[in-house]
Amino acid sequence: MTETFRFSDAEFSNRMDKLKKKMEQKNIDLALILHPLDIYYFAGIVAHAILVIPLEKDPVFLVQINEKRVREESWIADVRPSTGFSTLKEVLQELQKTLNCIGIEMDVLPVKMFQRLQKLIPDTAFEDISPDILETRLIKSEKEIEIMKKAAEISYQGFRSCMKALRPDITEFEIKNKITETQISLGAEPLLTFRAWNQFPCFGTVSSGENNYEVSGYWLNGGGKGISLDRPWGPSCKKIKPGEFICVNKGFSFHGYHVDEARTFFIGEPDARQQKCYDTIHEAMKAAVVAAKPGNYIKDIFQAAKEVVEASEFSGFFMTNALYDFEYVGHGLGLEIDEPPLVSPKTDLILKPGMTLALEPKIMIPGWDGADLEDTVLITETGAEIITKTERNLICI
Repeated sequence: MTETFRFSDAEFSNRMDKLKKKMEQKNIDLALILHPLDIYYFAGIVAHAILVIPLEKDPVFLVQINEKRVREESWIADVRPSTGFSTLKEVLQELQKTLNCIGIEMDVLPVKMFQRLQKLIPDTAFEDISPDILETRLIKSEKEIEIMKKAAEISYQGFRSCMKALRPDITEFEIKNKITETQISLGAEPLLTFRAWNQFPCFGTVSSGENNYEVSGYWLNGGGKGISLDRPWGPSCKKIKPGEFICVNKGFSFHGYHVDEARTFFIGEPDARQQKCYDTIHEAMKAAVVAAKPGNYIKDIFQAAKEVVEASEFSGFFMTNALYDFEYVGHGLGLEIDEPPLVSPKTDLILKPGMTLALEPKIMIPGWDGADLEDTVLITETGAEIITKTERNLICI
């Protein structure tokens, strides 16, 4: 499976060239890449290492663990054993006598490591290169899209297993395990990856009834209650009952790339209000997808979805509006489950082919229930292609 999804040397070289152009614009002489996913993106394998990218010379990969494997797998020619920052200092002196500005990933680099860099390389300015890396990653290549589409097929099989397993008195956590078991058997990686320093690893959520409007401790969505107070979000041990919405939000990664998908299930037949609630978010999703075309702004997607909900009897309950003054209806995704751009009314970024977004309109009504629908979409030359495959109607068991 790994052999099937290798990137070409030309693709890696193209990624590095794009980053170097941004470095040149910001007068950055050299970049130090330490975050594992950024190392994977530019070097082709995650390693306990420092990737040194000089503006005018070839990259150097300083590897502390498993150098042999890195030499076999990475496209980078100059792979060297490393003992850490002492090796880095030697390499920097070799590469360039004067370093006026070094780019580092300030959003994820620990303060202590930054302080060590300051002592190691005095009289040098440091610039945040994370926005440039994330912008470079924004437009997906054909191979990246191929991987994400394979992930979408695995996601579909996971949701099919959910349909087969759903019954009264099964717990939310048991449903999550059924889906995860299916996805892992097909090659999925079980945990989601986040960039932020304060994010616990997560495996998606299953919530039902009153848990559908339980806003989690870290994400402003219907995160569920979880099984313990050290992780008070996600699926709980609550038993699923007929007559309530069952929201399954299950993103995962495959060869490092994420898809995000959510569907709402129901055991029995919904009443008129429940059906109308779900129909409203379904229409909101349709409007969002229509608005997600190249040349439009990200904020146009948000506005299209919100207008549908605000014109319905569920006005005021779009996303988490009833509880928090924070507006969004989706996010970018790729090597992380949640990465730029945020699909919000404040995001002026123009949509371009190759962007991948997770669109997730939902209605959350405190004291009643909530319904969810999420799809991963690819922006193409003509519009948005929905790559997640599970049926989008309310799924009644």
